[in-house]
Amino acid sequence: MRVVALPDLLRERSLESLLKERGLALLFLAPSLLVLLVLIGWSVGYALFLSFQNVIVVGGRVGYEFIGLRNYLAFLEDARLQQTLSQTFIYSVFRVTSIMLIAMVLALVLNRALFGIRIFKVLFLIPWALSYVVNALVWGWIYHGNFGVLNAILSNLRLIDRYHVWLAEPREAMAVIIFADVWKAVPFAALMLLAALQTVPRELEDAAMVDGAGGWACFRHITLPWLKPVILVLMVIETMWALKTFDLIWVLTKGGPLDATMVLNVYAYQQTFQFFNFGYGSAVAYLITMVILTLTWLYFIVLRGFEE
Repeated sequence: MRVVALPDLLRERSLESLLKERGLALLFLAPSLLVLLVLIGWSVGYALFLSFQNVIVVGGRVGYEFIGLRNYLAFLEDARLQQTLSQTFIYSVFRVTSIMLIAMVLALVLNRALFGIRIFKVLFLIPWALSYVVNALVWGWIYHGNFGVLNAILSNLRLIDRYHVWLAEPREAMAVIIFADVWKAVPFAALMLLAALQTVPRELEDAAMVDGAGGWACFRHITLPWLKPVILVLMVIETMWALKTFDLIWVLTKGGPLDATMVLNVYAYQQTFQFFNFGYGSAVAYLITMVILTLTWLYFIVLRGFEE
């Protein structure tokens, strides 16, 4: 007769109950997971199929002509797409860099026990709570050339002598759109960094202060290394969000003026649903996917190297 110790028996029972709970959870989730799998799988597969086709729509009927990699090879000859790639890169770099810097400063401020900081913690989440379309509409009114709030403020401060049509100026349109996107995205990043800051051991900072280290030295050698994993994960998330930006630009400029704010997602939408070039639009969508996967892979290589 085998004698089972009480801790082992409890461990076996807890494992068995855990497996039952997981099985029951999967059973309840199975219908929703199946629907999501079918919808996502069909969409991804159909888009891949279209990227190898020349789709012809005539009289309400859809015809397909297999053309192989011709849609992908067309990238090399599409000067407009190359300009769009360059602008998407610029948009993503400035957006992610601005978000990370501003969010870090905000998180450091919110981590201090300052007067009224609790009220500010609630108020600064408002931009994040807005939907992308509502955020775009709000900034559309702010940037309005005739009665926008931005023009009124700058005019009253005598920083401009006439009202600007901010979204109609090719040199300024991208900058003001990045500002609007950063305004919405910063609270999420600051909240993540604030949560990570609150896990930094206080005794490490106190010991460094006793040894004569200043505030900058403590931040550089203690706080920043502690936050590096969170920073890298945030950079992955924000880069993916930057590359899939559509709502804000479409509502404000639709990629104009003169393609000055054209990014990959807007370009893919335009090719597909305005020019009805379904095959090429699908290929551009897969180009976006490949760029996101490549950047995510590189970020995780950096993260793995840091952890090792």
